[in-house]
Amino acid sequence: MGFLTNIFERTKLYSRFLEQLNSGKRLDIAGLVPSICAAMADSVASNFKCPVVIIVPSRLYNSLSPVIQTITGKRAITFPDWDILPYEHKYPSTEIVAERIFSLWKLSNESEPVILTTATALLWRTLPKSYIRRHAKEIALGDDIPPELLTDFMARIGYTNEQVVEFLNTFARRGNIVDFFSPAHTDPIRVEFFGDEIDSIRKFSTKDQLSIAKLKRATILPAMEWLMSDEITPDKLLSRIRPDAEKIMSKRQLEELSARIALDRHFPGEIWFAPIFQPSPISPVDFFRTENPITIAIEPEILLDEIAQFFHQANELYRRVIWEEFVPLPPDMVFDEPRKYENFIQDARLKVREIPVDENTLVFGAKEINVPASAQQILETIQNANERGEIFITISSENQKKRIEHKLGGKLPVPTRHGIISESFSIDTEDAEITVLSGDNILGFSRTMFVSGRYHSGRAIISHYGIEQGDIVVHSEYGMAKFLGIKTMNIKGHRSEFLELQFSGDEKLYVPMENFYLVNPYIGPRAMVRLSKLGGKKWSSAKSRARKKVFELAGELIRIYAMRETQERPPFPPAPEWERLVENSFSFKETPDQKQAINDVLSDMESAHPMDRLICGDVGFGKTEVAIRSAIRAIVAGKQVAVLVPTTILCAQHFDTFTERLSELPINIEMLCRFTPTKKVQQIKQNLARGKIDLVVGTHMLLSDTVRFKKLGLLIIDEEQWFGVKHKEKLKSLRAEVDVLTMTATPIPRTLYFSISGLRDLSIIETPPQARMPVFTQIVQWNMSLFSKTIYEELERDGQVFFIHNRVESIDGVTIALKKAMPDVRFAVAHGQIPKRELEKIIFDFRQGKYDVLVCTAIIESGTDMPNVNTIIINRADKFGLAQLYQLRGRVGRSNVQAYAYLVIPPYRTMTKNARKRLRALLEHSELGSGYHLAMKDMEIRGAGNLLGKEQSGFVAEIGLDLYSKMLAQAVAEIKGQKPPIFRPIPFNIDFDAFIPAEYIHNTENRIWAYQRLFTADKVEKIEQIAEELKDRFGKFPTETDNLIQFLKARILATQVGFQSVSFAKKWISIIFDSDKISLAELDNKLRKFEPPLDVYSSTNPIIRLPRTHTVHNDLMNLIRLFDKIAI
Repeated sequence: MGFLTNIFERTKLYSRFLEQLNSGKRLDIAGLVPSICAAMADSVASNFKCPVVIIVPSRLYNSLSPVIQTITGKRAITFPDWDILPYEHKYPSTEIVAERIFSLWKLSNESEPVILTTATALLWRTLPKSYIRRHAKEIALGDDIPPELLTDFMARIGYTNEQVVEFLNTFARRGNIVDFFSPAHTDPIRVEFFGDEIDSIRKFSTKDQLSIAKLKRATILPAMEWLMSDEITPDKLLSRIRPDAEKIMSKRQLEELSARIALDRHFPGEIWFAPIFQPSPISPVDFFRTENPITIAIEPEILLDEIAQFFHQANELYRRVIWEEFVPLPPDMVFDEPRKYENFIQDARLKVREIPVDENTLVFGAKEINVPASAQQILETIQNANERGEIFITISSENQKKRIEHKLGGKLPVPTRHGIISESFSIDTEDAEITVLSGDNILGFSRTMFVSGRYHSGRAIISHYGIEQGDIVVHSEYGMAKFLGIKTMNIKGHRSEFLELQFSGDEKLYVPMENFYLVNPYIGPRAMVRLSKLGGKKWSSAKSRARKKVFELAGELIRIYAMRETQERPPFPPAPEWERLVENSFSFKETPDQKQAINDVLSDMESAHPMDRLICGDVGFGKTEVAIRSAIRAIVAGKQVAVLVPTTILCAQHFDTFTERLSELPINIEMLCRFTPTKKVQQIKQNLARGKIDLVVGTHMLLSDTVRFKKLGLLIIDEEQWFGVKHKEKLKSLRAEVDVLTMTATPIPRTLYFSISGLRDLSIIETPPQARMPVFTQIVQWNMSLFSKTIYEELERDGQVFFIHNRVESIDGVTIALKKAMPDVRFAVAHGQIPKRELEKIIFDFRQGKYDVLVCTAIIESGTDMPNVNTIIINRADKFGLAQLYQLRGRVGRSNVQAYAYLVIPPYRTMTKNARKRLRALLEHSELGSGYHLAMKDMEIRGAGNLLGKEQSGFVAEIGLDLYSKMLAQAVAEIKGQKPPIFRPIPFNIDFDAFIPAEYIHNTENRIWAYQRLFTADKVEKIEQIAEELKDRFGKFPTETDNLIQFLKARILATQVGFQSVSFAKKWISIIFDSDKISLAELDNKLRKFEPPLDVYSSTNPIIRLPRTHTVHNDLMNLIRLFDKIAI
């Protein structure tokens, strides 16, 4: 029992509360804060030995989830709401569905559980109890079950077979190892078999795929809450259709629906057909009632309103989908009738409200406390509470306790209790007033924006390494080739594996695995790819040109960095009052990346050297907010701020944003661009020179010689790459004088980032912001009536529409058809072939509201923010890449208005499997998987070009980004006189088998990945780490792989010690030293007592001969001992 439950049970009304509840009465309660409501639920569950369901308004769910965990421990069950809209062609979050399934399973297996949920969470149907019982499987150590039976079972209940288990509801088999991620566990599970017997069960991490704990048993639960079927075939599905289905759909439609589900198992919108198949999902209310719970309704009138709003929205959205090829089931078939849920709320045994409803209401008198911001006031609050009775402070961790003590300036003067509560409060008990202060409140931290996920899923770094069969690669000595796969050959009686590369003219090169470090994946524009000719001069010329330019760039970077380090200016001091005001007026919670970027920038400004920082992050990820915080700091210090943007559209956008965000401060902001009236332009120039303008947003006009600042202190540049050479020269000179903050929406490749990380200050914002409102996403076929209806509905709410048609040659024809259907709608056309100034004017006018619909190509994919556009129609969505679709859909839903995205596709079954897969990935609504991140490569190439400049990006295309980044890192090191960061191992000739057999790692991609990591590792510790990972994932090493691991460790040590080469012969291992690094006398001294005795002699360089033993393993161990001895 938690300490809050103890406080509740000490209250003056507790005995009366218990007495009335025992009598079977329904109780009305007031005067409780949410945390004490949770304590009351815990007390009721313990006293009545039954489940308690506590239903809260949606706004309270996130903050109460950790409180329930604090109070009831493992008896806590959270049953969340789906995070999609009714009839949306998106899937609910996999994590949410998994948590709901786990909660239902736990409800049937836990004694005295306390279930936290919302009214709307109860509206989404779920699995029947009988189905969960029948399809939940527990496995334990020593169980006898063939691995293939286990994987077949998981496939039947909705799990997907993958190469690597990274996300929920997936499994992978590698020989005698089966990995899976079940809703029952916070981490994925690895099961190792000995024959058919379970020999080991371990939890492992998705991030590095390594085991983290041993278990005795594990549980497999179903993967989804809809379409419950052990076998998906058209006939099987047809046999399970409800008898009344033909009232809604024709027989042909039912057959087509069954065939489509069988084709893909999952297709967009499948959820809205699930009730047509038996067994149908059921209401969670029916599931809960089977456990005879006591129900607590918090603010029941609000709960009833939420139910009414949900059904109103469901009916409204259903109107939008009746145009589909398959019309989904109507709301009365997808959901149970509203009356069922209303009765469940109204029949609650306990109803808790903020204010009493009548004289019979039990009023407990808890009062919420607003914790002051200053340390002094907090200490006064603590002292006053101490004088009135007892006081506690809740802490979520020892670390939080230290932070509170730091804030208050010493040890806490009152006791602490471990746990999380959402609010601070005081309440009268029989013997004293008790005050509880929340540690979160003291530190000003709110948990209402998020709940940390139960599941530790995420992309494993390993699944996005490297090269696959068919990829273009770059051999650093021979050039561009196609990677054909791994080739096994017998060389002098020993089996070796090679990378098979195809060059121009079908010439082949077999690269020994030990030279894998010479082969890099090609990252660059595919249009530039030309296979090199083996032995040709073109490649060496291209490499020489790139090397020359790389050295120029490295020199320039180092020069600018050094110049900045010698420049000094007075630091910009903090401006607490203004900064706090702007912080508090920010509508969203900063993401961790955004917070870090703000700290980076302010820290730069507090230093004695001018700032030159690049902020990189997608549109809408919060770069502008970082710029706003930096602008405040400069203005308070008496300096002017210039915000430089490449287009008039961005100029208007930033002007609006800065004006709105800084409206409460006495700051004079102006805009300078082509659309600023001539008379006003002159006035702005005069006021800038006089220092009367604090902040100006402008295009390249700001760089004109006629624009002069009185005291420019900060230059903020958005998308610098779009400026011309002349403008960049001006910017270069400004960089030496003022602080510069540059922002870009194109991602910077990590390889490049690491190459220049010591020379250019970068902050990367990778975390997307909290969703404002989910975008209602629907997949449709070409339907002009639907388009008309959708566009008119958007115009009715004073919004605008993007219509994406990505073919310039037919865009005018599509616009004519749209105009014919909607003659009174104002259409504009925009695409890349329209002259720049004209295009700018069209988009500017659209942003100003002069047009209703912009028919355009994918030029709106990134850049401008248009909060008034909340409907997007994307024609032939199947032709777009995943990253593009993701970006395009992200252009809407950027305000607090419901947004709609319609993806127009040809008939579903005529689409390619890959196109269907892309669309499904976009709709899955969970963390974007590897497909998205691979699609982002195109954008990374663009980002590399933007960061380096047009001239350099030509060389990136010629030799590939990976090799270019390595050359740049090498050039920087050489110019600085440092050791190049590139590891080049010495020649190491072996006469034994050292490879990874296909029988050990069956999947070719996984073997390539393992080889690539092993042969590019430059430290023994890395080899050992990879070896442990391989053993963990694939089982015990065969002899050949053990040889490979020891050989690689020996090679790294030999290279580090300074050998020239190592060769294995029949009786000896010969080791040649570099005489510049170690003398014969020194060598002789170190190895005098080495066993077995060595033959040490000298020709040009010192040579050691180490006698061979009867096993390769012992030979390698002796060699490693020898290297360790010399290294001491």
